[in-house]
Amino acid sequence: MRFFNYKIPKIAVDDLLHNRLAVAAMANFARVDAALVNQGFTASGITSGGDNEGYPYSIDVGWPTGETLRFKIPSTQVSREVERALYEFSGLDDVVRHLASVKLLPDLIPYDEWEASLKSEATDQD
Repeated sequence: MRFFNYKIPKIAVDDLLHNRLAVAAMANFARVDAALVNQGFTASGITSGGDNEGYPYSIDVGWPTGETLRFKIPSTQVSREVERALYEFSGLDDVVRHLASVKLLPDLIPYDEWEASLKSEATDQD
């Protein structure tokens, strides 16, 4: 549940406003990496080190017609999802669900349309 849905005692609000209360949250990126690996991602991210060309997370997405595409995800995107989850007091499962939604792509768009959009984007950048 998001933090703004919780009933907060007035004394806690008063303590927070008068610098007598601090709220802190942390994320364990080793657990984030492990959870993403369990969803089919390759993670050579924060916890594994090594040269990853700025894209430490990747996943192969396959269409029913047999085509596959490797999506590379930068660590900044994963960090943004973790930051959002911390802000909203969401859990690890929420971070993983958002990032793993890329696996739903074949259900949303046929591969030929996806490929055409990539070619169109490449042409627009030239």
